[in-house]
Amino acid sequence: MNRLTVLLTVGMLVLAGCAGGAGSDSDSSTATATATPTPTATSSSGSSGSGSSSSSGSGGTSSSSGSLSGAYDPYDFRAGQYYRYDVNAPDDFGVGTFEWEVLETSEESVTVRAKMDTDETKFEQTVTSPPEEVYGRFMATPAGALLFASVLSPGVAQLEGEELSVGDGWSYSGPDGSVSVRVERLESFGGLDCGTVVARQNGTAVWENCVSPDSALPGHTVFLNDEGSTEFEMTLVEYRPGA
Repeated sequence: MNRLTVLLTVGMLVLAGCAGGAGSDSDSSTATATATPTPTATSSSGSSGSGSSSSSGSGGTSSSSGSLSGAYDPYDFRAGQYYRYDVNAPDDFGVGTFEWEVLETSEESVTVRAKMDTDETKFEQTVTSPPEEVYGRFMATPAGALLFASVLSPGVAQLEGEELSVGDGWSYSGPDGSVSVRVERLESFGGLDCGTVVARQNGTAVWENCVSPDSALPGHTVFLNDEGSTEFEMTLVEYRPGA
């Protein structure tokens, strides 16, 4: 199962759970929702699935308890914000970098530059639009896949406006198994402190995203295949918070 299949599977499961009863079928073992997911605040194991990447690759710290101050806002754009990621997507883009820089902001609009430089893709574009429309302006470009895998992922959307504490999240189960989306640990990537949200299918991690209340974009995103090996990964290696 490649990265795009995992992404669609997780997205469909999350959206099905939000609808409370609309299940989905895929080529992997997925749950059919029979109940509306209920947010929880229970203790988590603080560990991810086999093959998952964590703070060991970033030189940061990791904690299985605690919380981050403030609510997560995917549209928190600030002039001077800069992100540079290492991208590893052998089936889609190859290996390289992705940059996201907020050049200007006002009450009505934001100007953002996105740049990809990988084995398979060379792309750069600057967009000015209302803040809530910025991501959509990149959806038809190569950068759109990276944004949808990270900041626009349905699992992350569930956390918008929420404060991040280890153990927060939701889960549901059906006759074919269970799905959970939960903040499992606190980590640091590229100088950004974030809470790693893990999506599990029948107890096995298939996706992780490290979300911060101080940043619109994540510190780390990874998708895992059926064997637990990394299929797609973007890791923040340089970050400037902006004004």
